[in-house]
Amino acid sequence: VLNGIGAVLVFLSKQFAGKTDSILKRFLFVTLGRRERELRQFINEMAHFENACRLKTAFQDRVSIFLHGARVEIFDRHSSQYTGLITGKIVEADDPLAIRLRTERKPVWGSDVIGRADFRLVVPGFHRSAMSSFVAVHESADLPALRPDEVRLLQDATHQLSVSLAFLELDALRTERVRVP
Repeated sequence: VLNGIGAVLVFLSKQFAGKTDSILKRFLFVTLGRRERELRQFINEMAHFENACRLKTAFQDRVSIFLHGARVEIFDRHSSQYTGLITGKIVEADDPLAIRLRTERKPVWGSDVIGRADFRLVVPGFHRSAMSSFVAVHESADLPALRPDEVRLLQDATHQLSVSLAFLELDALRTERVRVP
């Protein structure tokens, strides 16, 4: 249905060249621009959260909206493994996926890692040269192909998440130290 509508719009734009171009661009790209602006706004807001759990939940929700409703999951590092916050799935620190993320220090397509086709994209989160977490976008037939600018924005969001969580952890340690007599 959407493809048919798109074809009709393209046909009409050819018939009314010049007049409809600006209208079509506004119509077709308004949701993309809105989703991108909302995620950029959230990236700015992340540094002002005071509760790590709420930040993680908000992050997963906001990135999911940005990615057309895709399921997004944060995997936090706990000793020698990464644990998914939604599924509870465990990825060992020596798993090929974790090793590749730490080595390449950039997003990895799940299809490029043996045994990880359940993820569309995995983005590492680093703080002080250590991978403290990663964000996994679960594979879905409804998820359209991710554009390079969307991947870069997801990288920026994941980086800000790592930094914000590190500051919240540091703040919690300082608060605990003040309480101890």
